[in-house]
Amino acid sequence: MGYLSFKTFPSYRIEDCEFCDCQTGQWAAAAAEIANEKHKQKTSAALMSTALIPTRFQNYTLGSYEAVAESDSQKKALMIARKLAETGKIQGRREARNSLYLYSVPTAGTGEEKSGYGVGKTALCTGIMLAWIEQGKRCLWYEAKALLSYMRLGIREGDYEDRKRRLKEVEVLLIDDLGEVWKSEEKDTGREAITEIIAHRHDWELPTLITSNLSIETMEKQYSAKVAERIAEMCLVMEVVGPNLRKRR
Repeated sequence: MGYLSFKTFPSYRIEDCEFCDCQTGQWAAAAAEIANEKHKQKTSAALMSTALIPTRFQNYTLGSYEAVAESDSQKKALMIARKLAETGKIQGRREARNSLYLYSVPTAGTGEEKSGYGVGKTALCTGIMLAWIEQGKRCLWYEAKALLSYMRLGIREGDYEDRKRRLKEVEVLLIDDLGEVWKSEEKDTGREAITEIIAHRHDWELPTLITSNLSIETMEKQYSAKVAERIAEMCLVMEVVGPNLRKRR
């Protein structure tokens, strides 16, 4: 008896393949399942390497967040994050959304519950992204200030438009700590690029995960009404309140 090759099986979804009930057919099914799993692992590793998730956050799964979440707000945010990770949609007030804006507002005082720092916004959004990478989605992770630097460098190196297009069109984009971008009143080409990127992703309904220390209302009144309006339309907006989880990891 000759041997069958299963090198082509990863090109197909196993659930779309049919195998007969004989011994050879069941052996083929098992071999195809193994080949498919290896292909998924290889694909996930490749997507992970290009997602640019910082090393510190690469193990921030939604499961790890569950182990430290304490407040009702943190637990509700986790439930929403899991729903989005699993189904790609979360229900807003009027319609389902595929994007998420998590914010916490730093307040005066020393109490952990009032600080607004370390509540897990970045961990939750990164956990969603990690789940989506496992599903085969192409993602990019950027801290907002680093994103500004990336766009400014593009002006000097002559590939500004290519960089902007990449961020506009990537399947999933995470922007961490967006509020820091708007604290300077100085006109900035990099900041203008972020406005364009968010507007494009809003118009084409591309999944976007954003964390910030600004409420939508504060962003609209003090910094950028255009960006605030786009975010409010495309994202489920949620404030996360709770203890500083950085002290518990």
